[in-house]
Formats: sequence, C-alpha cells, structure tokens
Amino acid sequence: MEDALALNTAVPAEKPAHGHQHGKFLLVVIAVQRVKQLRNGVRPRVDPQGHGCSWTALREVDGAMISWEVMEKVPPPVVAG
Repeated sequence: MEDALALNTAVPAEKPAHGHQHGKFLLVVIAVQRVKQLRNGVRPRVDPQGHGCSWTALREVDGAMISWEVMEKVPPPVVAG
C-alpha cells in the first residue's frame, strides 16, 4: 500500500497537497498516515538527510509525491420501519 494512503484521502500527484481546499489540516492528516507507513518499513521517496519520519513524510506530502483522495461521506441507509 505504498502508492496510496490507507485513509483514502485522488488528487493528481502534480497538484500540491497544500493547495487543496482542506488546507494544512489535511496535509497533517496525510503526513501522519505516511509517518505510520515509513515506520513500518516503507521506503521514503525523498532523501531523509538524517531527519526522522515526520520530516520525511511532510516533505513527501508537500512535494506532491504521495497520491491521496478525499472520499465523500456516504449517508447511512434509511431503514423503513
């Protein structure tokens, strides 16, 4: 699952995540998911340069190296009673 984040958050890779309508909050949420992946042994897409997983994940997300999409919330089904 290295290519897409598990949180199902698809903006094309060429569009920077920070330019998305959800702003910095979404950038941080995606970076946290990426940190989890990096800690589980996924190979980083940037040179960590001696920095930790958090720094690496933020550089990857901000550099649009991580694909993600925001899923629309589906309302629960209405049960006829």
